[in-house]
Parts: sequence; C-alpha cells; structure tokens
Amino acid sequence: MCFSEAIDSLAMWSIYSNNSKAIMLETTDEEIFSLTVKGELLEKHVGIFPVRYIEMLTLEEEIKAVFDIASLNTTNIFKCKRAAFSHEEEWRAFVVGKIDLKIEQPLKVPIADISKFIINVLVHPSAPDWYVNTVKEFCLINKIAFQGKSRIFELVF
Repeated sequence: MCFSEAIDSLAMWSIYSNNSKAIMLETTDEEIFSLTVKGELLEKHVGIFPVRYIEMLTLEEEIKAVFDIASLNTTNIFKCKRAAFSHEEEWRAFVVGKIDLKIEQPLKVPIADISKFIINVLVHPSAPDWYVNTVKEFCLINKIAFQGKSRIFELVF
C-alpha cells in the first residue's frame, strides 16, 4: 500500500488516474498503525515509512544502492525510489514481521470501520458527473466526509 503527503497535486492526478477517474483518500498515521493482519500463527501489524528519494545516474548504481541498503533489512528494498518521483512525497505501508502467504491468495488487511479509517474523499478535477455521484453515494452510505471534485483546475481571482 502506498500513501502520499502531496495534497491535491496535479502531478498525482495526472499520473495515477484512469480517464479522469480517481479519488484521493485522507487518513491518519494512527489509523494505518491500527491495522492488523491475522495469520495462522500470529497477529501482524501494519507499519508505515517514508520513501527515500535518491539520485541515480545509471541502473547499475541504483541496483548497487538497493543491495547496499538491503543488506541490513529486507524491507529496505522498498524504502527507496529514484529522485524523479520525489513529487509523490510517498509513504509505504507494510506488514511487520514474517507472514506465510500462498501466492494464489491475496493478503487481506481488514478495516473494521471504514468511516473512521477514511477521513474524507476528494474526486479527480475532471471526473465525469456520474463518477462523482457514485463516489458521493458511497461516502454517504459509509458516513465518510465527501469534498467533491478537486478545484485545482479552477481559476481563482
């Protein structure tokens, strides 16, 4: 799972939407840390860490940096990304500890109360009305704050 500190970012709307159909969810660190995965042996918790953006000139340098970092902790492989992506201000969530997974089964992280986990929802600035209305209806049913469409494209005088 990935999260971002970039709020209502044109770059994020452009890169991570599909035909202007995307939403931005707001949550808190506390809500993410409260997530647990119940495995066969133990209950595992979800952790979160900021992505470190590094300048790399070649693929060889990038691979070397990842392996240097990974020598101490295997989760470090997921902690860095090329500096070209620094506009994302990304954080990544992960399950703390070893979990035995079968490849054909997805990892499920249950959210007990979605209205508590999601603080509010913002819709892509160019989303079609039917999409905005669908997201709005979902938010109403689940008692989640709905901010409507992003106003990032609007001129303010």
